[in-house]
Amino acid sequence: MSAENVVVTFGEIMCRLAPHGNLRLRQARELEITYAGAEASVATSITLLGGATRYVTALPRTHMAEAVMDTIRAPGIDCRYVVRSDEGRLGLYFLETGANQRPSQVLHVLHVLVLMLLMLMLMLVAGDLRSRWRHHLAAGQRRLRLGRHLQRGGT
Repeated sequence: MSAENVVVTFGEIMCRLAPHGNLRLRQARELEITYAGAEASVATSITLLGGATRYVTALPRTHMAEAVMDTIRAPGIDCRYVVRSDEGRLGLYFLETGANQRPSQVLHVLHVLVLMLLMLMLMLVAGDLRSRWRHHLAAGQRRLRLGRHLQRGGT
């Protein structure tokens, strides 16, 4: 995959919990789990149309985040620059799909991406992490652990 022929998308992906059909949350006894993010959707569309894509984000090391990774990889999106961390949580929101006169609505949202991880991912995509990360990040145990993990080739 040549760097000049790859579309790189960068953003947050979240876990969406929604009742089946047009049920309201208070009527539902089961929720469907899907993973949503505008940038991941764009990467999926481009990949399905035959283009090469790369998705960049930060995800915790959890079982739910593994399901996110499976979802992103399924159409063939390059995920090698997804940063995994022992810190943080996956964003979560609830969606009620509208029906007739009732519009769809998002009922609860938890945002979890940390600005420091976003800056780190930008440097990864630019290819200069190993040479410049110490100049861009403040000292701290959490940041150093993540940097050492990435230097060893971790994802």
